[in-house]
Amino acid sequence: SDLGQTGAQIDDLSSLVKQRLVALYKGGDSTLAQSILTPGPAAEVLNDFIYLQKIVQHDRELLGGYQLRLNHQNQNLQQLASLRQNQLRLKKEMEKEQQEMLQLTKMKEALLQKVRKDKNSLSRQLTELQGRAKRIDGLIRNFEATRNRQPSTPGTLFSGQKGRLSWPVNGRV
Repeated sequence: SDLGQTGAQIDDLSSLVKQRLVALYKGGDSTLAQSILTPGPAAEVLNDFIYLQKIVQHDRELLGGYQLRLNHQNQNLQQLASLRQNQLRLKKEMEKEQQEMLQLTKMKEALLQKVRKDKNSLSRQLTELQGRAKRIDGLIRNFEATRNRQPSTPGTLFSGQKGRLSWPVNGRV
């Protein structure tokens, strides 16, 4: 909006400057010299000189305002270009971060699938190992039960009883 306002002011001042330049061109350089060198009462020459001074001062202010507005507009355009560059840079950074996040999301999904697959595999292995542990435990119990049932035969040497003797106690020794 600031650029639009400055542009409108520049257009207005530009038309005034053009009108003034046309008037100066049509009047020629002789206007100032004629007004000062024209014979007549001194008060009239002084009034003409004061009017010309005011006209020149007004022309200077008009051109100064025009130049000031042009400079302001150029600064605004440069600032706008800088902001656009910054915006494009930030947009590229954001797109790059989005790509990285997308890749991380894909990696996370792949890892999650692998963990689920490993969990299922480990669950099956655990079930198998528990079944084996039960079978081994059953075998150990059967072995201990059959071992306890085998009586030692009296009258044989101790060394001959190897493997047939019952455990002296149940539990940890």
